[in-house]
Amino acid sequence: MSLLSLKDFTLSFNENGRLLNAVKDISMEIGKSEMVALIGESGCGKSATALSLMGLGNESAICSGHIYFEGDDIIGYDEGRWNRIRGKRISMIFQEPSAALNPLLRVGSQIMEMLRMHQDLDRKDARKRVLEMLESVELADVERIYRSYPHQLSGGQKQRIMIAMALINNPSLLIADEPTTALDVTIQAEIIELINRMNKEKGTAVLLISHNLSLVKGLTRRSYIMYSGTIVESGETEEILSSPIHPYTRGLIASIPDAGNRGKKLYSIPGAVPSLEERSGKGCPFASRCRICSDRCFSDFPEEKEIQGHAYSCFFSPDEIEERMNG
Repeated sequence: MSLLSLKDFTLSFNENGRLLNAVKDISMEIGKSEMVALIGESGCGKSATALSLMGLGNESAICSGHIYFEGDDIIGYDEGRWNRIRGKRISMIFQEPSAALNPLLRVGSQIMEMLRMHQDLDRKDARKRVLEMLESVELADVERIYRSYPHQLSGGQKQRIMIAMALINNPSLLIADEPTTALDVTIQAEIIELINRMNKEKGTAVLLISHNLSLVKGLTRRSYIMYSGTIVESGETEEILSSPIHPYTRGLIASIPDAGNRGKKLYSIPGAVPSLEERSGKGCPFASRCRICSDRCFSDFPEEKEIQGHAYSCFFSPDEIEERMNG
């Protein structure tokens, strides 16, 4: 049994009587202790999906389908039931730690609050546990860090605080939503390595949300490629990176800087991800930006095809896609 399983999950918003789909009929799975990537450009619905897995987000959101976590369908949970699992069985690292941390409270108190919310510990034992957690996320001078306010810490330190807070109750699933966006390259690598180590040592399953395919290489076992609220390709990460099928995935990979293309203009997928208001709900969501689309792509939605565990949603076969894109 999977730890997490989404089945035909749809997230919609009612705008003046019109139903707008931020996420539409997606299905994905994460096994126990597995690290999985959800990849796509900004505006594709990745963060909206992540917030739904935490029972957070816009109160006007309309959810349908199923989200099974540890065998239970959590999509209809009320706030009381969410409070019992949020931060304990499912935790999340947000992409901007400065916005997620309370600027008026010392970071040690914030982590302790998360711990004591779910575990029956006195203040002394809770403080000891928090200090141990700060050490485990490779922070130095933990006594000083414990007493610090968020504004007294660097971006990398604040992200480590977020990781400590997310892992303090040993959750089964950690959602990392663009955890390195606000950090410089050196700190990015350290944070990703830290998440990877926690996954290996604690057996915590990880959903790594990113727009960066090169970031997940060698880190995640499987990946889901999301575009405009739909999953357009999924499979083993190495297989997707080495042999992408969907035109969108191929475009993402082509846009990754490569030493072999030094001096050449970096590829960019033409156009932009359509806003919720611009999505017609008809045809392939990528049709307006696709180099190989046909008339059918604008009217019909392609069914998912699978080749040895590598799934994609396109009317054309892999050979036809290859020929059309290189023709």
